[in-house]
Amino acid sequence: MSPPIKPAPAIVPPGEESNGELTAAVVRKHLEAIVGISRADRARGEKAWGRITGFRAADETHAWVLQQFKAAGLRDPQTQTLCLDAADVASEVVGSQAARDAGSRTRQS
Repeated sequence: MSPPIKPAPAIVPPGEESNGELTAAVVRKHLEAIVGISRADRARGEKAWGRITGFRAADETHAWVLQQFKAAGLRDPQTQTLCLDAADVASEVVGSQAARDAGSRTRQS
């Protein structure tokens, strides 16, 4: 296994150097937490693992983000639930493929 990559320093626009809360190390910490949710999902043996909408790891990710908002001091952060039935999901998938197919036909013309 390769050694971990050291985070690069964040570069901010001139005049904003005092805004140093968003460092590479902080971003890396959050990235590792979010990726950790996917890895835990895979370790549980999920066949479709990752932060997929409608699955457990997506809900865990939403809860993590909500907690981060609260920790940052946002007042009353909330989540919103979107309910999709199988027909909606299927039509989006089919529609997306149809759009990609149409785009490739257009590029070939």
